[in-house]
Amino acid sequence: MYKLVISDTQIQFGLFVKLHRLRKKMSQPELGDEVNISKTHISRIENGEANITITNIINLCNFLEINH
Repeated sequence: MYKLVISDTQIQFGLFVKLHRLRKKMSQPELGDEVNISKTHISRIENGEANITITNIINLCNFLEINH
């Protein structure tokens, strides 16, 4: 049976956010302003270091137009 590993999932999600942010040609502070998350927290999310809330996940995915 496959088990999710939290640190691996955080790293994968962070890379996914970074990829979509760069596709929109945005800086971390610009993304943070749009979704009401500090630049520092955006950086920690992208580096897989932050425990992100489901609310912030939804806000990021909606803004970055991630639907899968």
